[in-house]
Amino acid sequence: MKRSNTIDCKSIGIRLRRFESYTLHQIMLPSIRLEIKNSRSGEWVHVGAVTLGDPDGSISDNNQAGRDVYLFGVDPIANIGYIKRSESGIDTANSKTRSINSAGFVTIAALHHLESHELTVNTDLSTAARCIRFTYFQE
Repeated sequence: MKRSNTIDCKSIGIRLRRFESYTLHQIMLPSIRLEIKNSRSGEWVHVGAVTLGDPDGSISDNNQAGRDVYLFGVDPIANIGYIKRSESGIDTANSKTRSINSAGFVTIAALHHLESHELTVNTDLSTAARCIRFTYFQE
């Protein structure tokens, strides 16, 4: 039996505007791309991207210290991809939208072309912690 190497973003609580299809115009734009490590094969699986002009993507992490919410996106002025963590706030989400009320955000990574940053997160919808990787592409 052949095993699939795909992961459903919605089933683990990652919010992205697009999941699968990209136009040539979108591929040429700077983007921060998200991959999840397949726990069985150890391979990284591409699950989505936030391109220049898109709203930020977000992912939550329920850990022993509490709950963190991360935003990730593209800064066109600084030419970087960024990952930020919410400070002292709350978030609510449904199947399409997440609302975040925060005292502020702390930048945990500012990525230049081809740089990556990894996090381990345990979302509301995931039964186990997942290793995720963000990589910035400036085409």
